[in-house]
Amino acid sequence: MGRLEHGFTDPGEAARFVEACNVVVATPHILNRSVGNVRTALLSSFSHLIVDEAHHSAADTWARVIDDFSDRPVLLFTATPFREDGRRLPGQTVFRFPLREAQRLEYFRPINYRAVFGAEDVDRELDKLWSMEFGAALLGALAGGAFTILGSWFQARSANRATALAQAQANAQRAFDTLTELRVYLEAQTFVGRGTHETRAEWNRQRKTLIATANSSIMLLPDVYEETRGPALMLLRMIKEWRGDPEWREYEAETSLLLSEALKFLGLFVRGSAVPKKRELTEVIAETIGQYRRQWMTAELEDLSREAEHSGLDEENQARAEQLRHALGLLPQQGPNPDVAASPTQAPGAQ
Repeated sequence: MGRLEHGFTDPGEAARFVEACNVVVATPHILNRSVGNVRTALLSSFSHLIVDEAHHSAADTWARVIDDFSDRPVLLFTATPFREDGRRLPGQTVFRFPLREAQRLEYFRPINYRAVFGAEDVDRELDKLWSMEFGAALLGALAGGAFTILGSWFQARSANRATALAQAQANAQRAFDTLTELRVYLEAQTFVGRGTHETRAEWNRQRKTLIATANSSIMLLPDVYEETRGPALMLLRMIKEWRGDPEWREYEAETSLLLSEALKFLGLFVRGSAVPKKRELTEVIAETIGQYRRQWMTAELEDLSREAEHSGLDEENQARAEQLRHALGLLPQQGPNPDVAASPTQAPGAQ
């Protein structure tokens, strides 16, 4: 096994190093220190890429390395497969081992959560608690212990608040776990176009069950946490049944965005961080879907171009290629095209 601690300057040296090792351990930053033909010689010598802490794989530094292995097997490992910025990790989920299963098999012992302070600003809360305890002690001393009861009441009240917050965070954690399960299930689906009656029914059944479970946990959050409860419930209401319109990949993109936003609210609350500002998601969703459509149409046009080079296109595919070029703005518009303008969702893959 070799461990790479610096970049190479000579392609032959890089190739000899890899040849002498069965396995090479390195970080993306170290790999990216080799540039040009040296980098090519280094990375082309490997047969597989295994990435740990793969929730970082959406970052540019990591993505550069992963992209260079597009023609070879790549395996990503992470305990936290979702990012707060909503960016999706590359690849497809092939195995998931949830915490509850690890606890059931006793790889992990049960977690007993004990909240010491339920605070967004820990330093401020420590100062407040210290002030209360000091004040109670001072009054008790001055009044011969008469106010010790008041100090005890303050301490009991603080403990009750911490307990209430811990319970609320436990409910939010259950909702978070349930929505994580729904998101994993969403990404595992391979439905095509508008699917079939059976595939739509299968998805809607699972969606309904998991959202109802998450809703039940979120509804248990007290009114004092409405800034988390309200947006989370609203986002779940926005996840509609799938009836085939739009086609699956657009529905998946929109649903994934809504789940990411709900998970962000719940995750930050469980962690004790500040509640994020509520966003108007209608425009965000429309912009995201527009970007995806353009990517899909570009990929389809590239496929048609390759097919044209190898075997030529029939009339139907020639018309489709021209339609895509117009939709992508690669050709001047000669007049309104009702197929593209009226139904842009059909451009990526009409059924």
